[in-house]
Amino acid sequence: MNTLETYREDLSITFVDSIEDTCPVNHYFSDKVYTREILMPAGLIIVGKTHKTRHLNIVLTGECDVMINGELKHIVAPYTFESLEGSQKTLYIHKECRWMTIHVNEDDETNLDKLEERYINCNDEQPLQIIEQLNNYNQLKKGTTYGLGNDSSNGRFNSIFN
Repeated sequence: MNTLETYREDLSITFVDSIEDTCPVNHYFSDKVYTREILMPAGLIIVGKTHKTRHLNIVLTGECDVMINGELKHIVAPYTFESLEGSQKTLYIHKECRWMTIHVNEDDETNLDKLEERYINCNDEQPLQIIEQLNNYNQLKKGTTYGLGNDSSNGRFNSIFN
């Protein structure tokens, strides 16, 4: 089994301070609904965080491979699917993707830190989950570069691979 150090030794790693530096994120609110939209450039491998709740995903534009809990799918926009509680996605972006997640927001919360705590499993095991996802992702090739980083604005761990 590979470790984070193995990946650092075998591959060129790029660190990012915030996923928003590479992938712009917009947040939208409506009555009892929270929507997060992210624009991901072609060529990235992104390992997402584990979600605590069921939610809808809408791939608005682009093309990608996505692995959800060990199952690999090729997606071409437009495409809509549901993620279940406990799911984690690893994506390889073939063509720039605009991806939206839609969450129930019963109390109309708008504080992004509170929403992340509500919907995302942010724990110290995130780097181990990333390694597990990378080990399972059978499309990885030598020479691809990867990055891991902490969001400097809130100290949370972001995972983005370029």
